[in-house]
Formats: sequence, C-alpha cells, structure tokens
Amino acid sequence: MKSQKATPESRIKAAVIDRLLSSGRCTDNSVLITELPIANYTRRADVVLANGSLWAFEIKSERDSLIRLDGQISDLRRYFEFLVVVVAERFVDRVLSMVPPNVGVWVAGPGNSLKEKVRPRKELIAPEAAVALMTVSELRRLLECNGVQKTRLMKRPRLEELCLQLSQRDLATAARHAIKQRFHKGYGKFLKRREKSGALAAMTCLQRGLRASKDKTIMVSEPALELGKSVDISDNHPLRVETPVGPILKRLVRR
Repeated sequence: MKSQKATPESRIKAAVIDRLLSSGRCTDNSVLITELPIANYTRRADVVLANGSLWAFEIKSERDSLIRLDGQISDLRRYFEFLVVVVAERFVDRVLSMVPPNVGVWVAGPGNSLKEKVRPRKELIAPEAAVALMTVSELRRLLECNGVQKTRLMKRPRLEELCLQLSQRDLATAARHAIKQRFHKGYGKFLKRREKSGALAAMTCLQRGLRASKDKTIMVSEPALELGKSVDISDNHPLRVETPVGPILKRLVRR
C-alpha cells in the first residue's frame, strides 16, 4: 500500500479527520471516508463523516483554485446533510462571499490548525441523491424492509423508481445506514493504523476505490480469486454481469 503523499491538501484532510475524532463527533457507530465519488463519479467528497448525519468536507488548500467551487457546493449540498468548506487563509474572504447560508466554513491556518468561521445548517438529502448513494443490494434490502418482494429480479432503474416512493427522511436514513455498513471495515483498519502512524499515513484505509479517468474503468481494490472457492461479487463491481444462474465476472479480452 502506497503511503499518503504529504501534499497541502492531504495535510488538511488529516487535520480535519483528527479534529472530528477529538471533538467526539465520531462515535462507535460512525465512519469516516475520503474521496467518496458522487454524482455519477463527476465529483468527489474530500472527507465524509457518517454519524447521526451525513457530513461532507470540501478542501481548498493554498495550491488549489476556486474555479469549480460553485458547482461542487451545488452537488455536495444535494448529497449531504451538512457541508463544510475547509479553506486556506488566502481564500477566506472569497469563500465567505460565495457560500450559501447553510454551508459551513473552516479556515486552515498555520500548523494545519482549524478554525470554524461559519457553522453549517442541516439540510435533508435530495431523494434522488440518497438513492444514488446506495448500491443495488442496498436498494433491494431497503425495499424488502418495506414489504416489496422479488427484488432480486429487478434492475437498478426499477429499484430506484420504487425507492423514490418512500419519504425523503426515510431515504436519507437508509443512505446514511448503507454508507456506515459499507465502510465500517475500512474505518476500523484506519483507526488501528492511525494509532501507530497518525492520520496522514492511515488515510489510504479510508478510500474504497479510485476512478482513473472518465474513459477508463473504475479501479477497485479486490482480493485475488481462488479457484473452487465461492466469492461474493459486489454490486458495483465494474466487471459484474447478471446471468440466469447469478452474477459473474466478465472476462477481460486483451488486445
């Protein structure tokens, strides 16, 4: 596993994570995630906290620009209940003039200290965004808990259509629970490594998978397959194919 590069952005990420852990916002039922893809992989949330709510932290270090910030805020507000923009000191005035009233602002100062300038206000996740945060298996479980049968035969568009008939609050709760369950194991590994090496070195444990580019397959870390052994295939695996006998992995043809 490659060590986390000590870029200004990664240092601020580590500072945000340390603050969340020391502030008591992370309980035994919480998880932290970094670089969480949203909006059909067109955006990433730099740091995500799932506790009693879904939090997103968008980081702008001194090496970044604010060109995309308006669009990032617009998308992130739909997917998360609380949004905080964490900025280097040189961006403070510009960001304060840009963010809507419900978006929080933290300032990263010397030594990666963090100061809260604006406290965020809670907004419910948009129903379509809550559904998009869940995998196919998570959508199926949600519907089954609400009395829908034979979900195994349904494709994602039909699952989403049925889920959108649930209340906005129920969908937000389901999305939050799904993310906690999905990232719980990686968060546990992060906590153990953080004790030995610090948050900066441990942050790679909080990443589920990275997209190389818009034209390439999503790269997800998967264990090697053993012949003769039954293997669970995740619903968001890039090579998953549904067949009459169940899901299989599509064979790659080398050219």
